[in-house]
Amino acid sequence: MKKLILISILGVFLFTLTSCDNGDDSNGGFPSSTQAFMTDLDHFLMVYTDGSRDELVVVSWHSSIEPIDYELRFGDNEAIDVTWYTYDEEDWSAYLVLAYEEVDVNELGEIDFFVSMNNQDFQGVLQLVSPLSVSFGDFSWDENYNLTWEIASKPELYWVSATFECYLEDDDIYKIDDWQISGDKTSFSISKSIYNSYEDCDYYDFYVSLQAINYYRQGRFLIYSLSQSDIEFGDYKENLKPAQVHKISEMNLARSNQ
Repeated sequence: MKKLILISILGVFLFTLTSCDNGDDSNGGFPSSTQAFMTDLDHFLMVYTDGSRDELVVVSWHSSIEPIDYELRFGDNEAIDVTWYTYDEEDWSAYLVLAYEEVDVNELGEIDFFVSMNNQDFQGVLQLVSPLSVSFGDFSWDENYNLTWEIASKPELYWVSATFECYLEDDDIYKIDDWQISGDKTSFSISKSIYNSYEDCDYYDFYVSLQAINYYRQGRFLIYSLSQSDIEFGDYKENLKPAQVHKISEMNLARSNQ
């Protein structure tokens, strides 16, 4: 099961530059954890595309302040219609599926954006991330997990996430780790210490995600572009009784609904 936010976030969700200069240090960098998205930002936008001009662009806008007066525009286009959703009146989200023409992507793969939220305006240029080509290794209980990748244009940073889940009799073991690494890197190794003590699991699930990220940040505002690739391993122990498989399936469903 895939457990990311990237950040819708997570998965996320999960930026570079929007301009040759990311601003001074007081603007802050990319959030160091998923929790920091909630605590260090008032609102943020995620822009996702696979890099093909024939494909759509997905824009996700999240806010921890109530959107009263807001606007979103790309390039010279008209303002985009935005519909907000909230379940607790503490966090608001809007999801948009747009054509390339609507975000006005130029030949360099950049988009000019204008974002306004409650009388605060933000304007800049965001470089979209090139598509990732990832070679995921095979999973082995007693070895570190390795992945390597290629990308046409170096991003600002990468975000690696690993989730491991194990059902052992009546225990549900759940671990998640993530790492923010330099855009210069083209390989990463995940320590086997996450999973190598649980080979006796009745059922296990190991999920790995790599995100390439470019971003622009100004104070408590962030907009970022990402490209993502992931892989998942999982299996039941041999000779499990049907009742055990059913119980694990129910536990999986309960967790996914949390």
